[in-house]
Amino acid sequence: MKNRRFFQEKMLESLMMFQEKQRYFSLLVVDIDHFKSWGEYNITVSIGAATVVEEDTEKSLFQRADNALYASKTGGRNRVTHAAQMVRS
Repeated sequence: MKNRRFFQEKMLESLMMFQEKQRYFSLLVVDIDHFKSWGEYNITVSIGAATVVEEDTEKSLFQRADNALYASKTGGRNRVTHAAQMVRS
């Protein structure tokens, strides 16, 4: 199983590829809904997505995806929300 360090290395590698070659990518943050009652066979997940933009850092991209995940959770769970769908304040 991959660990957090592996994830961070791949994130930085992907950000460098975007900056050097304009290779776009998206980050998906997935959370199992109602994880404590996971003993059931049917599960749902909420997903927050964000596509890299010019000014992104590792932290800002993750934060936008995590905010989109929160919007999926508060919007009723069992859904995908992309950061671009959210109103910027």
